Amino acid sequence: MPQISKEGLLEALPKRWLVDLVALYDHSRETVQVWVECKDRKKRVKRDDIIKLGEAAADVRATQDAAWAPDELWFASTSGYDHDALKFAAKYQMRCFLLEDDRFMEIETG
Repeated sequence: MPQISKEGLLEALPKRWLVDLVALYDHSRETVQVWVECKDRKKRVKRDDIIKLGEAAADVRATQDAAWAPDELWFASTSGYDHDALKFAAKYQMRCFLLEDDRFMEIETG
């Protein structure tokens, strides 16, 4: 299972295990629910990928009887992001990670 180090890094899983997941982590003694979208493909993440996650999360958050709702949105990619994808990630306050040297490093959005 991926772990969050003190530096805020999402440790890499073998590419064959890279799937969508929901992560829970302890942030200042409170549980934070994170919806993580993971993409392992040759093409860079497009803005439509970011919008799809952002809108799906908005739908879940708007559902009053939902069993859970994400506090944060994270997107992990093995191939990078288009520039406009990162702009939309900032709009949705989404954290983006890129696989570098067998680790997922957080990258700037916006």
